[in-house]
Amino acid sequence: DLQSVKSLEDHRRGRRHRRAAGLPPLPRPVATEPPLDEALFFALLAAGAYRRIVVCTGAGVSCSAGIPDFRSEGGLLGEIRSRWGGRFPAARVEPELLLSRAFVNEHSQVWAEEILPWLRQQKFDEAQPTPTHRFCHWLAQQGWLQRVYTQNVDSLHTAEGLLAPELVVECHGALRKGSDVVLYGDPLPARFVACVRTDFVKSAVDCVIVLGTSLQVAPFCALPNLAPHGATRVLVNQSLSDCVTNFWSAQKGGSGIKLGGRAATLRPMWHERRAARRWRQLLVEDACDAWVDRLWAAVGRQGKAGLVQGRETPGHPSPPSPTSSF
Repeated sequence: DLQSVKSLEDHRRGRRHRRAAGLPPLPRPVATEPPLDEALFFALLAAGAYRRIVVCTGAGVSCSAGIPDFRSEGGLLGEIRSRWGGRFPAARVEPELLLSRAFVNEHSQVWAEEILPWLRQQKFDEAQPTPTHRFCHWLAQQGWLQRVYTQNVDSLHTAEGLLAPELVVECHGALRKGSDVVLYGDPLPARFVACVRTDFVKSAVDCVIVLGTSLQVAPFCALPNLAPHGATRVLVNQSLSDCVTNFWSAQKGGSGIKLGGRAATLRPMWHERRAARRWRQLLVEDACDAWVDRLWAAVGRQGKAGLVQGRETPGHPSPPSPTSSF
């Protein structure tokens, strides 16, 4: 009968059964979604297509606030080389060593009297939130922000009341608040694991936006890889080449980790073939604030100093101007 014929054909469509029957494999289905470019992502975002967004931020989101990043020329790691490389030659090759728990334990006086005061002088108290911080605030205003995970210790995500503390995980501590930082070799705060479990295991994140980080530090670098199948991943950084490989890229079988009960790899997957099958991706090589400015323009703002143009999506108000107050 017709039902039996249909069942037999469905049976034959399975790869294993087609091979056993000597039939050629069926072609893979062609993706019906158009490639994700910046304009399309901005349109989807403004229309409310993403309702559970996780944002991962690094030093690049705070550069325009006067806080230097780590790895760029003139950044914090370069200054560590010039200041302490003579006394600690290993720092010339790996300046991160001076920000490690092992160094603090071995050279506690140098840490307490030189390095920690130097870190506290990095203009954290005078810094003001950047357009990128205000973008995260806008996501929260729409009710679309699941969480911000930040490597930064400047607390600018919660400055001026932009984000409620429960929406922000300061993975490496907060110098601005007078507390200490999480050093290389330290475990991350327990809240990090708890929030990962809530955000990536108990809920269905539909978009992960990575801003201003080269994803070189574990376990933070694994966060984008926790995005569920079918989610959208966006990477914005001044240099994309810094983001597509890290220490674990060359490790064979040693890059896996479990976070909040979920398995993930520590190596970046942005250019891997299976990443294109697993996620919809957008990679942008630019400053984070410049990318945010283009977003404001795309959804109805006139540039960085913009004014409302009345192009709000029904039910979803236009974002605040990056220079406006809240």
